Amino acid sequence: MNKRQKGSQQRLKTKKWLEKQGWTVETSEVNKIAYFGGRLVAIHKDLFGSDLLCLNGKDILFVQCKTNKSDISSGIKEFQKYPFPKSVKRWVVLWIPRAKEPQITECEGKKFSTFGLDISL
Repeated sequence: MNKRQKGSQQRLKTKKWLEKQGWTVETSEVNKIAYFGGRLVAIHKDLFGSDLLCLNGKDILFVQCKTNKSDISSGIKEFQKYPFPKSVKRWVVLWIPRAKEPQITECEGKKFSTFGLDISL
């Protein structure tokens, strides 16, 4: 399985898990086709650094899915590039192999809290 396929699998797993938790979930990735050097190239870009956008009636949640523990800090840094209001939640989600629930790092401005992981930037 290549890196892109693994990422898609993690996004789908996270989407299904969030929907079971009561969230309405949509993918927040923009796919474009561009013409470079005489050929068509697919360009994939996350909106506001997130893979998924979630709503549940009272909260808005942006989710970045990661496949490796070492990538969590890059997800946190990506969220810090955007001026999110305090009312918006941002999670970096990691699935450990064979885990029934993900490990979640919740970002708040320059601070973050981790549920079940030790992360340093």
